[in-house]
Amino acid sequence: DALIEMAPSQLVARAHAPEGGGGALHITSHLQLERQRARGRLLCVQCGRFLAGYRGLRWHAQAVHGEEYGAAVVFAEEASSSQLALAPQHNRTAIASEALRAEWAAAAEARAAK
Repeated sequence: DALIEMAPSQLVARAHAPEGGGGALHITSHLQLERQRARGRLLCVQCGRFLAGYRGLRWHAQAVHGEEYGAAVVFAEEASSSQLALAPQHNRTAIASEALRAEWAAAAEARAAK
């Protein structure tokens, strides 16, 4: 019932139709985005898949989307800094990573309690 009362903008973090997706629409909820962030995974904004951190996203951009190495690095760095609100994952310390995961877990629990 709580979900029915929420506005779509409160539920949906990102919605997009991937290029060559045959008309598919990918929708990512705020809850799913936070769960993936807490696991250190980053969203590929081109196709909607979650990848294991900076390196995983950089490799994915090269292998799946055909990006050159330099462009893939920029792509992964932008995703890291915008999605994690910190420096790219390969530059973060384990302590900062754990603190961030704890913050996201607390935010998810606070939302669930509403």
